[in-house]
Order: sequence, then structure tokens, then C-alpha cells
Amino acid sequence: MPQPAWRREVRGWSLNGVLIRLGEHPLDTLVGMLLMDHPMGWVVGTPADPADSDRLAGMILNPQEGITDVMLEDIADHIADAYFARPRWQARRLWEKAFGLWPELDGELYGNGVDILSAPADRATNMVYRFLVHRMRHDKSASESFFEEMSRPPVGVAARAAQRPKSKDAAAADWNATAALVAQAQG
Repeated sequence: MPQPAWRREVRGWSLNGVLIRLGEHPLDTLVGMLLMDHPMGWVVGTPADPADSDRLAGMILNPQEGITDVMLEDIADHIADAYFARPRWQARRLWEKAFGLWPELDGELYGNGVDILSAPADRATNMVYRFLVHRMRHDKSASESFFEEMSRPPVGVAARAAQRPKSKDAAAADWNATAALVAQAQG
């Protein structure tokens, strides 16, 4: 089960009352799931017990369970965050960049005694981040572009976040903030 550095241990999650324990997985498997276009890999590929994977697949394929693509995306986001200690979209962008520079990245790290493939996913992703930032340290434009890209979630992620229902307290706070801004604008 993932135990990200500096974070609480994440042991599992539940779907429609079914408790799923997360398993230990090698970095190449986790990165492979990260690069998939559909969240199904995260949902059925990370349980510790293969029987849970089968049960989840059956639940997802059964329309009576009411499991939507948005739910699967949210579940995948949380599972990936448990392993990579950062948003799934951000980890994906970092690893996509890493593969474009793999011989340099792996060579530099391995030459310094670090086998990135044996590191936990969160630590390996931090190594990728550090390598990329260090690589562009003399190019202010590239550095600014990189930091902007790492802080801007994809449109689909932002749209899903906007669709999530808010609690009554959050909705009231939004309303009060809007009312205060309107009052301030009116003088």
C-alpha cells in the first residue's frame, strides 16, 4: 500500500460500500496506468486483491450500480494522488516529459547511484520534477512556461471540479462572497 513521503498512509477506498485495499505496485506499472487515457486502469489495476479487481470490473459494467465516467475519473484522481502525492494530471505531464528525456534522466540519476525505477512513485516523480527544473535553470522563458503548465489543470479536470455538488456551507460562503462583491461594486 502506498506510503507517500510526508503524507498520511493511504490504505484503500470504497465504492458502493465495497472496501478496496490498495496494493504495492512497481513504478513502471503505476506510470503505465498514469499514461492511460481512461481511468479504468487505476480503478481495477491497483487493488491488492485480484478478486477485488474482478468485483470492481463487474460493478463498473453493471448499469444498475450507477457508476459514471465522472465517478471513475474522481476515483482515479484520488488513487493516483495516493501513489504520486500530486494530482494525476500533473504527475502525467511530468512523466510524459520524462519519457522524452529518458536516456538523460535515467543516465544522470543512475550515474549518481540512484535507480529511479526502484523508488516509490512519489519520490521518483519528485526526481523527475527536480531533473526538469534543473535542466531549464538557465532558460527563464522555458522555466516560466514549465511552472505555468504545472499549475494549470487540463480543461476536463477543471470542468469535473465545477460539476461536483457543493456542500450547503460552501454554497452559502460562495453566495455571501458574491453578495459582498456586488455591494462593494455598488459603493
